[in-house]
Amino acid sequence: MSGMQACPLARDGNLGGDAQNARLRVGVAGSALAMVLAVLVVEAELGLVFRLLLFVPFAVAAAGLWAALYRT
Repeated sequence: MSGMQACPLARDGNLGGDAQNARLRVGVAGSALAMVLAVLVVEAELGLVFRLLLFVPFAVAAAGLWAALYRT
């Protein structure tokens, strides 16, 4: 095992297990919701404003996943 290194995502952070799980769930659920909304917006051929509004659920999902994976 001389060549193995610790995973950078497995380091200690300031989130406990429950908080990390909650943020991971928010990230996964937000990703699913954002993808469904994106498909609906594209299929309904809605305008640019609605596509720009999709930034919000994607940003929430990304923030949740980032916080859960890096435990911050």
